[in-house]
Amino acid sequence: MRLMARIGIVGGGAFGTAMACVVRRSGHQALLWAREPEVVAAINATGRNDQFLSGVELAPGIHATGRLAEAADADLVLARRISSAIGNPRFCVHPSDDLIGTALGGVMKNVVAIASGVAAGRKLGENARATVVTLGLAEAVRLGLALGARRETFDGFAGIGDMMLTANSLQSRNTSLGVALAEGRSAQDVLSTRLAVTEGAFSAGAVVALASRLGVDMPISQAVDQVLNHGADLDAMIARFLPRGTLTPPAA
Repeated sequence: MRLMARIGIVGGGAFGTAMACVVRRSGHQALLWAREPEVVAAINATGRNDQFLSGVELAPGIHATGRLAEAADADLVLARRISSAIGNPRFCVHPSDDLIGTALGGVMKNVVAIASGVAAGRKLGENARATVVTLGLAEAVRLGLALGARRETFDGFAGIGDMMLTANSLQSRNTSLGVALAEGRSAQDVLSTRLAVTEGAFSAGAVVALASRLGVDMPISQAVDQVLNHGADLDAMIARFLPRGTLTPPAA
């Protein structure tokens, strides 16, 4: 029998709140840190986080705090012990010690999802979307290898797994932003109506700047950045990045 542990979750958005539910359903104490006082108050008073996870009844017994030090004062720290502790028949964790690869995979899937959403919104077809995601993954690999990440990380859940989910779901914040852009809405108009962060909108410029410093060619990421941050024509960007896409990794 596993002993109950006190596990802190940093971040009271949709993902952090969902993780708090996983922790409770695995039989542990869950203390969720949120930066928004209203989120802390709502979770503690009503057992809900309607600001970021509307309409969902949270697992009973989740407590929230606005004090980061309190949430960080947990029984378990980094990855294998936690993965074992919170696993249950409906949830499985696959830890990795490739910090660069997993972090970059999480960044790149959002940028690629915007491009995938553009293809969906322009009704270019499923083949075009599959092409965008495939070439986008290749860009992530090229940048990752240039930064010292491991190639196999991108073959797993932090790479292709996360990218397939995010870039192929119209419920994704990033994919839906791409759809909205393709339908003629501006990024500013779309983002101004959202409480949750659409990460790819803020990551694209940083990814392109990093790739430029390292000499890594990333046409899809560059196209997303040009449309979001430099007023580039959407169709011109699509015409540029699809023919230029490459699957070739950098030389060893």
